[in-house]
Amino acid sequence: MIHFRTIALGVALAAAGSAAAAQDPAFLPVPLKKIAQDTRTDPLGIWSDREVKDVVAGSSNIYAGSIQTPRGTIVISQLVGRGFCDTPQDCPVRVVLQMPGGDRTVLISSEQLCSSPDFYAIRRDLKALRACDRVIQLP
Repeated sequence: MIHFRTIALGVALAAAGSAAAAQDPAFLPVPLKKIAQDTRTDPLGIWSDREVKDVVAGSSNIYAGSIQTPRGTIVISQLVGRGFCDTPQDCPVRVVLQMPGGDRTVLISSEQLCSSPDFYAIRRDLKALRACDRVIQLP
C-alpha cells in the first residue's frame, strides 16, 4: 500500500530538484514571454510564415526570450499550437544567434522541447541550452 506521505515526499523532492536545476550557476536563465497569440506570422522573423501557418485553425502562439552575449544576442523562440506539439509538454524551439550587424545563425533549428517558459537557460560558456531538465549542446 502506498502512503500519502511517501507520495508527498516524492513530489517535494522532485520540486526541489527542479528548483535547484533552475538555479544552476553554470546557466543564465532566459525566461520566454508570449510575443504573439493566435498569429499567422512571427513578429521577430525567427519562424517563416509557412511554419507558423502549419497549425490547426490558426492557434499559433509564439514565446520568445533573449540574452545579450559577447557573441551577439541569443534568441530562443518557441511555437506553441495544436499542429506543432507532440504532447502538451513539448513544442518546437528555434535558437538563433543574432549578430550586431543583423546577420543570424540558427543554432537549433526545430527541436521539440518543454513548453514551460520559465525553465530555459543558456550555459555561461554558450555551449548548451537547458530546457526544463534537458540539455542540448550548441555549436
